[in-house]
Amino acid sequence: MNSSNQYEWELFNSNERVSPRSGHTSVLLTDKLFVYGGSMDGVGRKEQMLSKVMVFDARVFGGKWCFMRTSGEAPEPRSAHCMCSDNQDTIFLVGGKHENGLAGGMFCLNVRSRRWSRFHLTDPISERALGLYGQSMCYYENSLILFGGCNDIQYSSESFLFDFKTLRWTLLETWGEKPSARYKHEAFIPKEFDPNSLFVIGGGDHLPKGTYLDVYCLELCSLKWEKMHCNGYAPIGRVAFSSCYDSLQNLYFIFGGFDSQNERLNDLYCLELPSMSWKPILVKDSPSKRAFHSMCFFNNSIFVFGGSDGDKRVCDDWKLNFRRQIPTLVSLAAQKLKEVKDIRIICPKPRASVSSGTKLSPKKWTGSKQT
Repeated sequence: MNSSNQYEWELFNSNERVSPRSGHTSVLLTDKLFVYGGSMDGVGRKEQMLSKVMVFDARVFGGKWCFMRTSGEAPEPRSAHCMCSDNQDTIFLVGGKHENGLAGGMFCLNVRSRRWSRFHLTDPISERALGLYGQSMCYYENSLILFGGCNDIQYSSESFLFDFKTLRWTLLETWGEKPSARYKHEAFIPKEFDPNSLFVIGGGDHLPKGTYLDVYCLELCSLKWEKMHCNGYAPIGRVAFSSCYDSLQNLYFIFGGFDSQNERLNDLYCLELPSMSWKPILVKDSPSKRAFHSMCFFNNSIFVFGGSDGDKRVCDDWKLNFRRQIPTLVSLAAQKLKEVKDIRIICPKPRASVSSGTKLSPKKWTGSKQT
């Protein structure tokens, strides 16, 4: 990616207004963004936890939010939980916290049947793995890998694995130069580039410890941790930022968060794989400074939703497009419908009548070609 290019953020005008929130999580699945939980300002500035599943369809021109009606054994309202998907039709949710402390529990949502299910796990290792918030979780070869988090008493640097064959959590015995105890970091597995490596980025024990954002890699075959030595212009250390991964170009993006002075950020950086080189991305009209938001990469664009600026929570939707695309017929039609929604259409009278035996030749499209 050429960091000298300047890109421009676009503020979406979504079809439905959603509640301002922070601490929610989002997963991209079946070309839609699924958002769950988070907290909003309640009465007297007291936090109110949220529990509805929201779905954002970016394929519709301008974007569209809707609420998903679900059945089954759903999670209690919560924030600071972790989610990931099997890249097919199921979303997994673990941990988090609510108004009275740790939320705990492990759930899955089938997005086709719209049904929640709960894993009833009571062994000590499971309770230890699930009794966290601010942790990360990734799907790996019919298993889940969880790292870090906080249990309201201390921060964690432990790694857990959930095996869907045995339906059990185990504590991984890792070695090497592992990350310090932390929460509100980010983690990802670059499946197209290196499917057996888990990268952990940033985070801290409330505040980031290092001056610059640190990057660690867990080799999943040997369970060896290694601190990565990155090149380029590294971002400053931060907590509660968001990230996404472009699998086609092996680019990892981070946005926002807060630094060691508890100052909110709104900068955008890109980590290029495999060179492990950081680059700042020059942008115009950036979203306001924020943390505890969510972010995803879809159809050559970055999407950012929600978060908190330290004083209030927001519910705005932002898009940053990197590669210009030819609009689809569906998006063009949706755009046209928006333009004429509040306009009364008057059909002109025909200039000449056409007999039943006359054949009409279809008009040719004379518009200019999109580039």
